[in-house]
Amino acid sequence: MPNRLAGFLAFVLLLLAGCSTAPPAPGRASAIPMNRISSPDMLQPASGRNIPVTITRDGGFMGGTMGCRVQIDGREIARFAVAETLTIYLAPGEHKIRLWNDLFGEYKSTETITAGTPQNFRIWVVGQDGFRIVRS
Repeated sequence: MPNRLAGFLAFVLLLLAGCSTAPPAPGRASAIPMNRISSPDMLQPASGRNIPVTITRDGGFMGGTMGCRVQIDGREIARFAVAETLTIYLAPGEHKIRLWNDLFGEYKSTETITAGTPQNFRIWVVGQDGFRIVRS
């Protein structure tokens, strides 16, 4: 009986590990196709908007069948699938970020973008609470 319980617990742990998300290995994230980019003008620097900001969605099973829409300062940027990345250009300062989809609802964050330091962000899934964005 103890062997069965240990086996069952090991199986459950493997399932849970498979449901978590993790950042893709360097160079392994795919670029978002242009048909899912809502603001293509943000892919190039412009006057006052010249700080590159890279956003990468984790790989993994959890939330894998759902797109994650990203909005910055009220403007939709793109819809991310699993293990996709996008670099946009923002002005320095505070920016309001909104992530959402139909199942998980929305998550809001405020981030400060500064010149001279890498501006890399990771979209990940927090169990049933949905998508989150953090600096990476």
